Amino acid sequence: MVPGVSRTEALPLQPMALDAEQAALLVRVTARISTGLLAANLLVSARRITDGRGAYRTADVRLFVAFVISHTIHFACVGLLALATNGANLDSRLGYTAVSAVGILFYIGCAMTLRVKVREGNRWATRSQRNTEVWLLLAIWGGFAQAYVGRLRQSPLFAALSLVLVFSLVLFLRRALSAQSLITNHLEIRGLRIQD
Repeated sequence: MVPGVSRTEALPLQPMALDAEQAALLVRVTARISTGLLAANLLVSARRITDGRGAYRTADVRLFVAFVISHTIHFACVGLLALATNGANLDSRLGYTAVSAVGILFYIGCAMTLRVKVREGNRWATRSQRNTEVWLLLAIWGGFAQAYVGRLRQSPLFAALSLVLVFSLVLFLRRALSAQSLITNHLEIRGLRIQD
């Protein structure tokens, strides 16, 4: 309670000025958190593929959901920066339409990836499931990698994030591609035809 002001009196709300520097800092921090979560998810996904006990399913799904939430917060911070700079951060040759389209495609890709990740067990039941998860994670990874790998020498943090991103993707792809034989062997043992 504020001294000298009764509960029934309303305190006037002062508009808060948007500080472009603070908004830009939030954009950078949230992007780096999202990058770390994506790399962690790729590492857990790689472990899930080779683990036969089902211990990594929950961690895989939760980390991916955390990544999506983190990047949603990042998009909100980009919106705050746009308000603070009168849209200067979103101006490009392609304009707002392209920025919006990339955001929509990001969420469609994440929804499709999550749909595959919530499968029972660790291994994919079909090649189609594997291909969906691999290609969509590769596309999402590409969006992040272009931001860091291209500026590898800009700072030690960019170098570290670049290395973690590349390592996590290589490990995930190695295990995902070797899991192809696990899918084939599992279905052949059960006497089923392999369908895509």
